[in-house]
Amino acid sequence: MLPKFLTAAEERENMTARKAIISMTTLGVALLVLWPGSSHGTSCGPPPSARPHRIKGGEGFPPLPLPVTPLRRTEKKRPPSPPTIAVKVKLGSGDDWTTDPGDIQRLLDLTSGRLELPYTSKQMPLDEFNFDPTESPILYFTGHEAVSFTNGQRRKLREYAILGGTIWADACCGAKPFAGSFRREMSQKIFPDRPLSVLPLDHPLYSIYHQIGKIRYRKGKEYYTDVPKLEAVEIGCRAAVIFTPYDLSCGWDGHTHEHGERVDVGDAQRIGTNMVAYALAYYRSGLMFSHRVQYQKTEGIADSDFFVGRLKHEGDCNSDPDGLQNLMLEVEKETKVKVNFKVKDVDPLRSDLFSFPFLYISGHNSFSFTDAERSNLREYLTKGGFLLADSCCGRAAFDASFRNEMSKIFPDKKLQPLPPDSEICQIHYKLDSTACSPRVMALEPDLTGPCLEGITVDGKLVVLYSKYDLGCGWERIPHPHTLQVEMKDAFKIGINCIIYAMTH
Repeated sequence: MLPKFLTAAEERENMTARKAIISMTTLGVALLVLWPGSSHGTSCGPPPSARPHRIKGGEGFPPLPLPVTPLRRTEKKRPPSPPTIAVKVKLGSGDDWTTDPGDIQRLLDLTSGRLELPYTSKQMPLDEFNFDPTESPILYFTGHEAVSFTNGQRRKLREYAILGGTIWADACCGAKPFAGSFRREMSQKIFPDRPLSVLPLDHPLYSIYHQIGKIRYRKGKEYYTDVPKLEAVEIGCRAAVIFTPYDLSCGWDGHTHEHGERVDVGDAQRIGTNMVAYALAYYRSGLMFSHRVQYQKTEGIADSDFFVGRLKHEGDCNSDPDGLQNLMLEVEKETKVKVNFKVKDVDPLRSDLFSFPFLYISGHNSFSFTDAERSNLREYLTKGGFLLADSCCGRAAFDASFRNEMSKIFPDKKLQPLPPDSEICQIHYKLDSTACSPRVMALEPDLTGPCLEGITVDGKLVVLYSKYDLGCGWERIPHPHTLQVEMKDAFKIGINCIIYAMTH
């Protein structure tokens, strides 16, 4: 039988078919290797798409002699490299950390378009990372397996976070071994002095770009809605460690599947965008916070000591550690009083509570006093003491707790708005109105007056409360997207309070 000779068109068609079969076979092998659940799998989803080729038009010239007409040519151009803001850590000796190979870079590509700021990421083992937040402000961990650090790594991670870096951790597929081990590392080994706790819904991270309320989760084949459950270690007013026990990385990588428990793709990307925006907005705050202030009287000799007691409680009672120090410096500068200010942490049960003419209380979180502590504070306030309180960052949890405690200490009295002509609003500065942050003005566009509340006993103001933060302004550190009194007016309120306490 003679061989059949194909026409050119038939040969081209046959070649196209063979290429298609080869391509489909290759794709099938790739899916078999990469699909979740495969014994060889290293990915929870598809690999990241290739970066686009950038082509620019240029002009080329043939060899001499000239003159000639320029010939068009194309050549690749090398765009400037975007700054690296995140490093993804290669965890362990295996490839568990690569389960979502494109997660962080795809998230940065997405946020670059939304925030109009191009950023990129790198991957490296933890021991190759230089722990310098000025070079890489985000350090990212993800995986399924348990994680542990050496003592040297723990020390460097703590220092990195204190100096302004943000540590992210994602339990891929909601993996409990990773989640449990990371929690232990943070709460027991790296930050034993700071809790790893769930962020409340009024935290700036949930509103800094997208307004996030309830989100969509997936567990197996089922979907449900619930509030976001990010956990954080806060240093001052900044979430320096952000941990998600429910998978976000698959959503950043652009896919979902039935394994484990995760946040659905759209909500995962919205939360991730907020996390990037938050880390960048608060990076400067963290850097400035790492340089602590020490109060020293600069001139003259003090006539006496004036003790300020920072009231201790379990609700993050020292959230603005430099605030009072800066306020004292400002009192000395603006009033020229010859007083040596001293700050001490005070237990509400202390018998020498009455040696402090001025008490200050602040925080982010819920707290409560015992009956004995309430009784001691009631006696202190009715016998001439003064208490200044402010809700750090304007957090709802502290606000609710403070109002509840005041109702128990003074059951027959309520916190009342102070009029602009009250004595404390006129004693040094006139506080006819108070400038607040844009977020406050968005909530209360018709806000007027000094935004202060108080409790009076026998005609004397004994409690002054600001539901919007004062201490952030005293720290002179930017706290983006918080509910706070602007710095200039925060200092005016604080100075008036100290003068009032000194003269009453």
